[in-house]
Formats: sequence, structure tokens, C-alpha cells
Amino acid sequence: MDTPREVRHALHVFPSFVPAGSQTRTAAIINGLGPRWRHSVLSMDGKDSARTLVDADIRLDLVPAPKKAGLFTTLKSLQALLREHEPDLICTYNWGSIETILAVRSLAGFPLIHHEDGFGPDEKDGFKRRRTWARRYLLKRVPAVVVPSHNLGRIAKDLWRVPEGRLHVVPNGVDLARFARASAGQAPGDLRAELGIPHQAFVVGSVGHLRAEKNYPRLVHALATARELAPEQDQRLLLVGDGDERPALEALASELGLASHVHFAGHRADCAPAYRAMDLFCLSSDTEQMPISLVEAMASSLPAVSTEVGDVRLMMPKEAAGNVVPLASEPGTDQPDSAALGLARRFVALASDPTERARLGELGRTKAHAEYAFDQMLRFYEGLYEGLVFADEVAPSKSGA
Repeated sequence: MDTPREVRHALHVFPSFVPAGSQTRTAAIINGLGPRWRHSVLSMDGKDSARTLVDADIRLDLVPAPKKAGLFTTLKSLQALLREHEPDLICTYNWGSIETILAVRSLAGFPLIHHEDGFGPDEKDGFKRRRTWARRYLLKRVPAVVVPSHNLGRIAKDLWRVPEGRLHVVPNGVDLARFARASAGQAPGDLRAELGIPHQAFVVGSVGHLRAEKNYPRLVHALATARELAPEQDQRLLLVGDGDERPALEALASELGLASHVHFAGHRADCAPAYRAMDLFCLSSDTEQMPISLVEAMASSLPAVSTEVGDVRLMMPKEAAGNVVPLASEPGTDQPDSAALGLARRFVALASDPTERARLGELGRTKAHAEYAFDQMLRFYEGLYEGLVFADEVAPSKSGA
């Protein structure tokens, strides 16, 4: 290699390297590890827009994805790639990287960490049997499996049967200082002016990659219902992020007569100013585990409303329990999505009660600082990375890859 021996090389394999939960967390960890590590990213679908989240002075190489040509051919290509790059550590993320685990012929003692952060829309209502059996077979052979939520930890232990000594539940952490509350009397940020949002409007916001499992259509419908319930409230929706769902969301907003009230901010390298443009944060997802955006919103002193998914109820202050809306249909409702109605009711109630918003926002900020600090998460990952690379039982040769 052309790098000093003390600089270790980690290869990260993602289904897609776009600005979403696991990618955002990994980019922050890469930045935090600094020059002691260099990194390569293999994005199985070739998308690499999350590269912008990594500091410019950090060495990060993008590895071309192998061509999809059947499982056997893909495995051979991945094995050749591992031999060529000879990483000191392999990090795989979610189901879409499972071929990489298959490509490693001898997993016993091999420096590999697999991360599971949640499920796509195809598993929001139940787990696919084939994937469950594959995870049972493969994950028990991986030296370390990391999940961010207690809910996912139970699934990994009970359903996938990951050995307890190899399973780590590590809550996502964020750089809390970046999401400091706005000063008293401070304007709600330049983003409102940029997007033409009136200063006096009540802004419900969400931050995330615009993909199906986030169910942003539910959030648009919730806004429409809230405006019907309380037409005197100038409620707006601010969506920060980009993705394949954006054209459909723009069409839905237009169809519901909300084109001028749903504001698309696109991807932002720094989301901190976006939270300052919001009065209320909302998650409308069908499936989540431990959403980073919720921690960022809490650190920004924003009250939050969410569907009941993953660890959200545990993450939010207990005083905000009424702002967690069940996904199950409410008896007697004729709404196509009763969760949208539940969200809308919370929008209306909180829009008319600034004192309660401030109280819940401060409680959320206190909880974020107590439980979700970035340095705490970084220390764990640093220890795990180095522990696997330097462990006595790790074979010095990677010829089995």
C-alpha cells in the first residue's frame, strides 16, 4: 500500500450511499476518526451523493459497484474486489449489502461489522422468510452486529438469533452543539425567507431522504386535514431532503391545493438552520428504528410529533407521549389513513399552544443532551473498529476473502 502502516483502511458497503440515516451516521464517524483511518465506500446501486457529508481532508475513495449479473457472478466480483483492496475492516449496512457477507468465505475472526438500521417498505408489515433465514445463517458468523434501537435489538436476538456476545445496541448520537436552540427574539432562520414562508406561519417540518418508507404522503395529507380543522391557522409543511419520491409528493400537494403551502428545501449539507425554520418537527414513517433527525430536532429544542415506530416513544420525553400517534386504524374513522388524522390533530393543538411547545422542546433538548451525545457513540465505534482489527484472534492474512 502507498499509505503508512499505522493508517488503517475500512471498506464500507452500502445498498446506496445517499444522505439517509446510516449513511449520515457513518459519515460523522468517519469525520470523527480523523486521519488514523482511510475509507472506501462501495455503493451497490452506484449512488454516492452522501460523499458530500465527509470532510474534504478525509481520504475517502469511491469503489465502482460490481455489475448485477446473478448472485454467483456478483459474489465472484465482490471476492475479487476484496482481494484487490485488502481492507483492514469491512463494514456492511442493511439487507442490500448481504452479498458482501456471503462473499467472505471464512467469517470466523474476520474483521467485519454488520449494521442493521431498519427495514424498507417491503418489510414494514412483516418480515420476509427468506431474509430471516439468510440473516440467521450469516449474522451468527459475523464478529459484530450493530443496531441503533432496542426494538431492533430484540428482533436481532429473538428472530435472527444473533449471539448475545456479538450483538451491540448503540443509539445514534449527534453533534449536539451544532443544533443549539435559537436565541430569544432571533428570527426563525433565512430558510423561511429563501422559500417564501411567511414569518408568522406555523411550520411543520421533516428532515430525511424522500423515500417510500418515510410515507411523506401521509404528512401532506395531515397538513391538508389540519388546515381543514383550523383554517385560521396558516400551517405550512417544510420538507428538507431529496429523493425519488419528490415528483409524486409535488404532484400530491398540487392535487390537494397545497402547492403554495408545501415547501421543498432539497438536500442541505447542514440541516441545523432548517430546524430553526420550524415550529414543530414531524415523523410520518411506516418504519423507523432510531431516527437521527428526531435527535437533531430535540437538540434544536423543537417539540416533535411522530407515528409510533421503532424506539420513537422511548426517545421522546415521557411528557410528549400524547404526540406519538398509532399507525393502526382508529375504530369508527372513515379516513384512508387514520394516522394522518392523528398527526393533524396534534398539529392543530400545538399550533395554538406556544407555551406547551416551548415546554416540550426544552424537555426534548435535555433528553438529547443526556442520552444522545456524538462523542459517546464515537468512542464505542472507535473501540469496536480497533478491537476487531487488533484482536489476537484476527487472522493476519485476508486471502480467504
